[in-house]
Amino acid sequence: MLERELKVIDVDPLVITNLLVQHGATQTFDGYIYDIYFDTFDKLLDSKKYSVRLRFQWSVCILAFKQKKKGGNTKLMVENEFIIADIVFVLFVLLWFGLMPYRHKEKKRISFSHEGVCFDMDMYRSIPPLLEIEALQTDTIFSWVEKLQLENHVQLTVGSRWLMQYYQEKQMISDS
Repeated sequence: MLERELKVIDVDPLVITNLLVQHGATQTFDGYIYDIYFDTFDKLLDSKKYSVRLRFQWSVCILAFKQKKKGGNTKLMVENEFIIADIVFVLFVLLWFGLMPYRHKEKKRISFSHEGVCFDMDMYRSIPPLLEIEALQTDTIFSWVEKLQLENHVQLTVGSRWLMQYYQEKQMISDS
């Protein structure tokens, strides 16, 4: 499935939650997510803009295959997800094909949905909260940026690794 997304950083989860509810959004998730990413020993998938992720969300395990595309002012991904019943077998298959776990992340997430638009508020331990808006059309995403009064917030089209690095560099600058 093709998805477009935009990250808006340094948001207030309570304010965003209230605005989403006012606009008719429905809460779909509130809990912790643990992700494990797999690649070859030489990071071949990453170098080709692909990723393989195992996500543990509540008692559900989801295997995702992703491919990054050029998306202009939003992040564009081709993403296919599968709910996994037998985690041990899937781990065996991934290892059999030479894919090894190479990074992981944990976050608290509160998700909302409204007319096909997904809103994920992610709270990591080391960075301020962020909102990810996902929709099929770029115009829809930016319409929601306005509805949620986020025009003056920093908006990024990057993944979580880049975002962590952004905050590390920001911290180094403020420490000097």
